[in-house]
Amino acid sequence: MFQTDIHHFLQSYSNDFLDFIMQVITALGYQEFLMVLIAFLIFGIHFKKGFLMIQILLWTGVFTFFLKSHFALPRPFHVDSTLKLLESFNHGISEIPFSKQGAATFLGLPPFEVISYYRGLGEFSYGFPSGHTSVAVTVWGGLAILFRKKWLTLLSIAMIILIPFSRVYLGVHFIADVLGGYLLGGIILFASYHLILKTSKLHPYLKKDTYQLDFKMALFVFSPLLLIPFLPHTAAAIPAFMCGFNLVFYLLSRDGLPHNVPTLQAIIGSTLLFLAIFGAMAGFTKFLMSSLDLETNKILYFLRYFVSVVAGVWFSAVLSYKLNWFEKYGQRSL
Repeated sequence: MFQTDIHHFLQSYSNDFLDFIMQVITALGYQEFLMVLIAFLIFGIHFKKGFLMIQILLWTGVFTFFLKSHFALPRPFHVDSTLKLLESFNHGISEIPFSKQGAATFLGLPPFEVISYYRGLGEFSYGFPSGHTSVAVTVWGGLAILFRKKWLTLLSIAMIILIPFSRVYLGVHFIADVLGGYLLGGIILFASYHLILKTSKLHPYLKKDTYQLDFKMALFVFSPLLLIPFLPHTAAAIPAFMCGFNLVFYLLSRDGLPHNVPTLQAIIGSTLLFLAIFGAMAGFTKFLMSSLDLETNKILYFLRYFVSVVAGVWFSAVLSYKLNWFEKYGQRSL
């Protein structure tokens, strides 16, 4: 499962058109697309359902990062320089010192010296399990369960199959990485269903529009801070998003959570408003960190995304109320 034969076979059919299609499909698993998708769900479709999806997505990211760091296994193109890397992202390395060093047997691992070499690089873009696969299962599977539309279920099945396939074709994940991602994503989706997505859990949540700052809410908002010491600095954005979204969720809930207005103007306007405010804040804070040469500071990295998320969600919600793109959640029936 850590052999590169399947990658060479798939890439024997490589051409510009097929490469482009696979690159487009794989882009559906990157954080930029996921940010737009979540913004569209929260601000354009259903604030409370979208909020559930951001929780599922972020927890998938947490467990995926933990397992990647724990296993610390290289990617296919890391162990075989004769394999083509068919996406622009180089995953942390531009020169590959190994050729045809995949596993010798189907159930084996790449040579120990190859694994040791990449582990010695410190924080690195490791392959197992595949984050694209785990996220595809939890996000698209979660959407199918949450909205229960036939067309969305069919689309979700297609995404759960095609996104992992694109990762193998592009040379960035072994079969084992994909299977590990399916297993992890399946476990998280199963747990999410029983905790929040099944009807007996979902309906009470959708009917409740106000929350108070009790112990459970405080734990919900601030407990992601405990994750920071255990994540690499580039993953500190995950607890930042968690704390930011959770904090604004509570602040908005004191007067009743928002209800999306189902007009094209409101859907597009509120979504773009959040993306613009968040993007401006994230860009400005990145410029400040870069100017002060503090880009690798984990705490500042966390604060960059925390401030950007809080500002983006809060001001977008406030302005959406004023522009009649949001209504108080109790003003419309569920």
